[in-house]
Amino acid sequence: GKPPPTPLRALLSAADHRPPTPPRSMAPMDRLPKGILPEGIMPPPGTDIMEFCRQLAESGAEFAEQFDRSSEKFHNGITTPVPMGGARVPESMGGDPAAADWRSLPEAQLAIEEDFGPEYHAAMAAHKRLGDCKKAISVLNKPVEMVMR
Repeated sequence: GKPPPTPLRALLSAADHRPPTPPRSMAPMDRLPKGILPEGIMPPPGTDIMEFCRQLAESGAEFAEQFDRSSEKFHNGITTPVPMGGARVPESMGGDPAAADWRSLPEAQLAIEEDFGPEYHAAMAAHKRLGDCKKAISVLNKPVEMVMR
């Protein structure tokens, strides 16, 4: 016959024949399980938690469906591949044939340098001198304090 069961086999076969665990209470939930919403965010009082979870799951499924290639909601049904390399401007971005030569357009200036005039520059120079003076005084404070003691 059969070889005697090893302790592991005995454990596994016993686990297969355990009585089913009794179902958990189906009492209505009054709060969401941890990790569903960010820490500190709670649904409004009186929210049906089970309905909230159903709607959350349905919303997640609808979101994922737009990325499923076999779904008719995949990219809202638009299957045209995105043009690469800048040879053509997509219709959704204007599609103007004149804009196809976008590489010849001048580059936009990154930032506009504002000039507030000579009074501003004089005031900023005085402000810098005042800051430098304060630094020099703070450097001298410690040695002067030590001498005064």
